[in-house]
Amino acid sequence: MPSPLLIKEELNLTSKSFRIPKKVIFLNSLHPAQDIRLFYKEAYSLAKKGFFVKIFGPYKRHNFSYNNIEIFGIGISRSRLVTLIRLFRYGLRSHADIIQSNELDSWLVGIMISILCRIPVIFDAHEFYPQRNIQNRSWLVKKWFPIIIRFVMRCFSVFTDQVITVSSRLAMEYSFLKCPVITIYNYAVQQPLTSRSREDLIRDYPNYPILIHTGLINQDKGINNILSGLKVLKKTYPKVLCLIIGKNGDPPAMQQKIQVFIDSEELRENVEFIKWSTYDQIPRFLKCANIGLIMFDVTNYNNKIGFPQKFFEYLMAGLLVIVPRGSELEKIVEVHQNGIAISPKSPEEFAWAVENLVDKLQKFPGLRERIKDESKIKFNWKQESEKYVNLYMKMIYHD
Repeated sequence: MPSPLLIKEELNLTSKSFRIPKKVIFLNSLHPAQDIRLFYKEAYSLAKKGFFVKIFGPYKRHNFSYNNIEIFGIGISRSRLVTLIRLFRYGLRSHADIIQSNELDSWLVGIMISILCRIPVIFDAHEFYPQRNIQNRSWLVKKWFPIIIRFVMRCFSVFTDQVITVSSRLAMEYSFLKCPVITIYNYAVQQPLTSRSREDLIRDYPNYPILIHTGLINQDKGINNILSGLKVLKKTYPKVLCLIIGKNGDPPAMQQKIQVFIDSEELRENVEFIKWSTYDQIPRFLKCANIGLIMFDVTNYNNKIGFPQKFFEYLMAGLLVIVPRGSELEKIVEVHQNGIAISPKSPEEFAWAVENLVDKLQKFPGLRERIKDESKIKFNWKQESEKYVNLYMKMIYHD
């Protein structure tokens, strides 16, 4: 169910820019129905301006509607091909005015429907597909996979009206496409930082830091780096606490190794794993923390050039951040002086960074408020929302 913090006002159907209601369909072959960017940002932004948004994806066969947004489950299948066939069938029957595809294969489905129905199609590219998941592959895959995917995407772009990316660096990487490419930054939605009921988490602040990691949990996203860093940091801050919120995407055997490491290093009191519930719960945990963690592996090219949602959520909550050295995030941290870039695989650097940031918080009591205020101006989804909706307005109403 949608977050009451985000979808809490009546949709403005009498906007000056509103004319004849238009139907937009999102085609998802993989993304969750309530993906933060797709549902809480893009779909909601369109719905607020009077568009009807219908999200098709591999979910249980039932509909869920809230004002102008509808989630339509096409059924869960183990076969990606079956999912794509269903997306095509339901999308074709939807009588949409415009299509947005959100994965490489659903892009093809969107193009097919676009050609048959003579309607515009948009591809929202969240990552750089030619370099996706090839870092541990054979030299043959590393050589030919990017070439093949570039060729496929270039062909797809001939039949596409617009490609959206999440960063200027990603837009630059997609300069080989034959259609316009625009950047809609993955900035955070401003949410109230409500108090958390478990006040026991706020312990001796700022003498004992409370760290937080949100989102997917696995090796690629740096779970081992975080735990190794805590092992060293615990020597300085015995009561340090790290909140890890999200779903673990590692195989069960790897998850077991993580638990063994936590037990062997006596970190059980320093780590709290919290299952992801709903998006509106995240601000409650952010309010408790003072340092946000992004410790992913920069040998993964998409990690290196990406702008993850949680980075901007941390800043919007006034947290200082620790980011990987060599990533695009390092540039923001350097310019705005709101964190430190380190080598993610160095536990010693991790401990040093936390100590440095805690010292900074002690010396500058108003630092968190400064970070929050700056983020509301520079990293707020509100400004990107206007760009996103205007794109649809121009495409449909030819403004």
